[in-house]
Amino acid sequence: MNIPSEDIKEIVDGLKNDNYRFEDKTVLLTGCAGFIGRILVSYFEYLNRKVLEQPVHVLLVDNYIISDRLNTADPHLTFVNHDITQPFATKIDPKQPIDWIINAAGLAAPKDYLRFPKVCMDVGYLGTRNILDLAHWKETENVLLFSSSEVYGNPDPANIPTKETYNGDVPTLADRGCYDFSKKNAEVWSYIYYKYDRVKSTIIRPFNVFGFNNLERDTRVLPSFIYKILKGQPITIYGDGEQTRTYTYATDFIVGLIKTLLHGRPAQAYNIGNEKPEISLKDIVALLRRTLGVEVEVNFEPYPADYPKTEPLRRCPDISKAREQLGFEPAVSLEDGIVRFYTWAKENYLNK
Repeated sequence: MNIPSEDIKEIVDGLKNDNYRFEDKTVLLTGCAGFIGRILVSYFEYLNRKVLEQPVHVLLVDNYIISDRLNTADPHLTFVNHDITQPFATKIDPKQPIDWIINAAGLAAPKDYLRFPKVCMDVGYLGTRNILDLAHWKETENVLLFSSSEVYGNPDPANIPTKETYNGDVPTLADRGCYDFSKKNAEVWSYIYYKYDRVKSTIIRPFNVFGFNNLERDTRVLPSFIYKILKGQPITIYGDGEQTRTYTYATDFIVGLIKTLLHGRPAQAYNIGNEKPEISLKDIVALLRRTLGVEVEVNFEPYPADYPKTEPLRRCPDISKAREQLGFEPAVSLEDGIVRFYTWAKENYLNK
């Protein structure tokens, strides 16, 4: 799939001098073949082609359990086929320095973690521990650990928008538990390794990221809806459609991700997303009709038996911490992001 160079340039422009922190450094990226991983690969390729005098070296880690294989022509990017639930000692050269780690490995789509719930738990628990052990061994400057807005569960209205200090309301005896608690486990490991071993890691909590490189098999809201439109099929909404979300375009998210890696404080969490608009699924459909100028048929259906229970009714971040400590500010409106994603998906889906 083509990742637009203009979008990658937008990320580079948004990061300004932060791009040069990677000059002649080594980054280990897990989950390199996933939605976010592939964008990061394109970002590092772009840095080496157009920005850095001394290239960034990137170790690309994935076991391809849910992703297609990834290719790169950049000689400074090296693949390591590895399951992060296993130790890294036999996979990484003892002489290989690692300056930064981005741990983007995980099973974020409901269809994936429902298929592999034990793997999902292991990635958060064993995988995170192996990553932090590697960081300890290599004296890595910082690790970015992917958590999720799902750690908040279903916040009460008094905690919308939701701050990082909200502890969450997440049930254990539920289908979503394998994903939610894999992320909570990762956060606990971040705290333990920093307190007792001084291993630095920072936690990112993404909020509904979408955009180029969202493939059809990603069953989350906006990619699912847009691919249905492209195929001329009706959109299915489970429940009454009143559940709300905010959405973050991919370029904004990657800028926030890199800022969190480079400037985030150890063993702290940062919401990276968009505060507005908080919009219901019903209103998203109306927005798609209006923004794209397309006819959209909608079917409201009861939740199917295999759909993860305890779906959050509202999801809206407070990003004041990221704004104040990282200088993060989303720049792409929801309407603009939808048009850009629709254009990309139309070109890549219909012409593949």
